[in-house]
Amino acid sequence: MEQINQLIQRCTAASAEMITAEKYLVYDLLADSLALVELFNGLEQECGLVMTSQQLQALETVGDIYRLAQVQGK
Repeated sequence: MEQINQLIQRCTAASAEMITAEKYLVYDLLADSLALVELFNGLEQECGLVMTSQQLQALETVGDIYRLAQVQGK
């Protein structure tokens, strides 16, 4: 989870304290479309997550990313 949090921080400029499972990427962490692309690319390249386009569209919160990583054993 720490790697995911660091990636979210880097892509959104959110502070570490702001990143919790309940936070919405767009509404709470103010991720714009470019930040989301960078985040999703980083999740695949740096964290090894594999996402279908359907899964990608369903990722709204930090918790959604945590759950995907947990399901994939990352």
